[in-house]
Amino acid sequence: MIPGIVLAVAQLKARYDRDRLMSGSGFFYKSHGRLCYITNRHLVVKESTNYYPDEITLSVRTSGLPGLAEDVPISLYRGRRPAWMEHPRYGSEVDVVSVPIKDDMSRYAIRPFTRENIVPGSMHLDLGQDLMVLGFPQGLGAGARSLPLARSASLASPHRMDFDGKPYVLIDARLHPGTSGSPVLTKSMRLARLPDGSYALSPGGEKYLVGIHSAAVSWPPAGGGKLQGDPLGLHCCWSAELLDDMT
Repeated sequence: MIPGIVLAVAQLKARYDRDRLMSGSGFFYKSHGRLCYITNRHLVVKESTNYYPDEITLSVRTSGLPGLAEDVPISLYRGRRPAWMEHPRYGSEVDVVSVPIKDDMSRYAIRPFTRENIVPGSMHLDLGQDLMVLGFPQGLGAGARSLPLARSASLASPHRMDFDGKPYVLIDARLHPGTSGSPVLTKSMRLARLPDGSYALSPGGEKYLVGIHSAAVSWPPAGGGKLQGDPLGLHCCWSAELLDDMT
């Protein structure tokens, strides 16, 4: 049996610059009846490295048995205009885009996230909260069905408090290239902390969408100079609250 939550996640691939291949992650999101694919902006365009693919290919599971994955091409441009949507306020400052899906996807096994999957406004996550990142590290997936892999993470900066003045939090995790665009989720929660500090039962041990993983954080050490030794192991997680404004 395939856990339903993984059917929201699909691997992304893009060819560019004489058949070089970019690989990443992303997930389906449905808002107001519209199906979109959510991923990082740097996976659809990156001006600083002259990365301009014409389309992306999503690896999507078929709904029939044995449910193998098929590649679905998605155009990134309508004429000369980008097909993806950025946040109406932050624009390219937020490394998240929404790519509308126009094709009929009824033959595929997709269970998109919706607004109901985002951490409720009445719930607060504690520092150190256990999280998981569902994606494709180094392009690796589970078997012929191309299912995402779960990596462990924890909340490293206060929930719903913008880090460095931008709408993201930091997560502590060991992640790799290929997990860019992955959904960051709570693990099953039996108790949820309320704004007044009290706790309440979380029915069914729900998993909630916290945000979208973007990249490792590189931060200069105090006093200047270069970071020495191991990387920080901290990663940017853009808030899921941005999604409804982008879809």
